[in-house]
Amino acid sequence: MAALQLPGWRVLVTAVHPREREDVSERLVAAGVEVLSAFSNRDPPHLVITRSVRSPKYRALMRVHPHTPVVTPDWLAASVQVRIASWASRFVQCLAAERPVPHSVVKHGTQVEGRGTSYSKRPFPAACPWPGPHAPASMFNPPGLFPAPQAGTQQPYDNFRAGPFMGLAVCLSGFNAAQKAALATTVTRGGGVHSPALDRRCTHLVTSSTESEKYR
Repeated sequence: MAALQLPGWRVLVTAVHPREREDVSERLVAAGVEVLSAFSNRDPPHLVITRSVRSPKYRALMRVHPHTPVVTPDWLAASVQVRIASWASRFVQCLAAERPVPHSVVKHGTQVEGRGTSYSKRPFPAACPWPGPHAPASMFNPPGLFPAPQAGTQQPYDNFRAGPFMGLAVCLSGFNAAQKAALATTVTRGGGVHSPALDRRCTHLVTSSTESEKYR
């Protein structure tokens, strides 16, 4: 079920787990997005969705188009929820305007009215259709909420931007306790993971000296 309309968008999806990538791609395609596996300098994507800044495609894009928004797949999931919540709010308002009924319950495409243990069912008003499991995308898309990209347009990316350390596991060596705590906080806030142990999961070792135990 599509819950977004983003016609004209080109989105580069990279460094995302195959299972999650499949779900992300399906949602984007249903929304009218061109999902890219590569890009050209002349025709860059409007958006990058990634789980790691180690992606060669991400790094190549940032070198030539450093202002391209970069977000995690969580942005897409949150955007879908915003659309559904907006539609649900309009549905409730429409239903109340078309047929105000006290003590009513919405269930399986019908409005169930009742007091005590006595209930009767009747269809929703035609002006307020219930979506159901196979509803068309248009029923979930309040127009204008996410317009096609254009100069000056900014979408609410801020809470979902990929940090500078997204996808990195950083081990620290040669620092005192206070320094290590401060650096670990910086790594975490930047989307990375601080790894106390230098193991195979680590992507980077940050050290104050080539004489540190972990460096040697």
